Amino acid sequence: MQQRDKLNTERPEDRQKMIELIAAFMPKSIRVVEQVISLDNKTGTLKLVGIGGISGNDEVYGTVSMVKEESEWKISREEWSNKQH
Repeated sequence: MQQRDKLNTERPEDRQKMIELIAAFMPKSIRVVEQVISLDNKTGTLKLVGIGGISGNDEVYGTVSMVKEESEWKISREEWSNKQH
């Protein structure tokens, strides 16, 4: 079950607590270090570095996969780790 699906099954008050917990671990400062767009301009990947994690001061690494739908970029997958990919 994906995180979004789990949020949809929770009671509203539990859902809010879960969102706050997830947000606490997300990086507070993010910069794009690499951007790759497919030749057909329909998919893309962003490599990110941020400061956050458990201590709030850890360097964390992210990968965001994106798809283009009707001329708008949308996130299809987002991953964060304390290990560089």
